[in-house]
Formats: sequence, structure tokens, C-alpha cells
Amino acid sequence: MKVKILRLFSQAAVIILRQEVPEWRIRIVNVTHLMVLGILQKYPPGMDEKQYQRIFPLNCPVIFNFHGYTAAIKQLIWERTQSNRFDINGYREEGNTTTPFDMQVRNRTSRYHLVIQVAEKMATNNIRVSARAEDLLRKYQEKLRQHRNFIQTEGIDPLEVSNWQWTNGKA
Repeated sequence: MKVKILRLFSQAAVIILRQEVPEWRIRIVNVTHLMVLGILQKYPPGMDEKQYQRIFPLNCPVIFNFHGYTAAIKQLIWERTQSNRFDINGYREEGNTTTPFDMQVRNRTSRYHLVIQVAEKMATNNIRVSARAEDLLRKYQEKLRQHRNFIQTEGIDPLEVSNWQWTNGKA
């Protein structure tokens, strides 16, 4: 079973998952032109169904982590086969001015939220990995609690987040 995660800044979540559960198959698909998600008949840049299913196989849950409103993605994919397999994360109008990472936490688009979502998908779709998935859920829910406490006391992002850099597939 594999899970796909989509978003430009999802690399941190994938690195966490590869360190925690290297046996799980995770793929990032970076969509740089959103209109390709739509059907070709309505959106000229759209992909034909065969190409679309090569990138997003029907038996594969997809997590789309988006920096904008989720309705934009829903509008593009709703006519695709089994579009209900997409979980779309995006902007929520919640909270006040805060740190960059805390905005991701408030919008539920952070690396920790992605790890939790993947673990939930894996537990649901593969009973053999559900115990390991539950461990990850607990661990990263605790990381989110620790983040909330840190932000409230320090007012800045934790160093493990603010100093993170993508370096050839490793954190």
C-alpha cells in the first residue's frame, strides 16, 4: 500500500515517515499548475484520465496539502473517478498573527498533521501496519501538544522546525 502526499513543502513529512517507517511507500507529487488536475474537456491544460490515473492510481489514497482554499482543488477534481479518495488540506480562517509554522499547525497542514494523516490512512487500509500507525499517531499528536506549549511560552517556532533544511532527501 502506498499513500501520496501533495504539496511543495511536504518533504519534511516524508522524511519523518521514511525515518520512522521506511517500509511504507510514500510518494510526493508536486503539482505546479493546478489546472492539470481538471478534466481535459473543461480545463484545456487538464490531463486525460489515463495519465491522471498513472499519477493518482485508483487504489491509492491521496493527501493534497494546499496553501489555498480547499474548494479550488475540490472544484478541479470532483469529476474525476473516485475523487473521494482525496483528502484536501488547506487554508482555514482561524487564529491570529503567529509564527509561520504555527499557521501551518492552525491550518492542519503541518508536517506533523501529514504524518498523522498518513498513519490514519495506513491503519485504515492495511491491518498489518495498524499497531505501528497507532504509535505514530500518538507520537505526533504529542509533538503538536508540545508545539502549542512552546509557541505559547516562547512566541517563536521551535528550532527543529525553523532550522530544517532539505538536503538531498534527508533532514
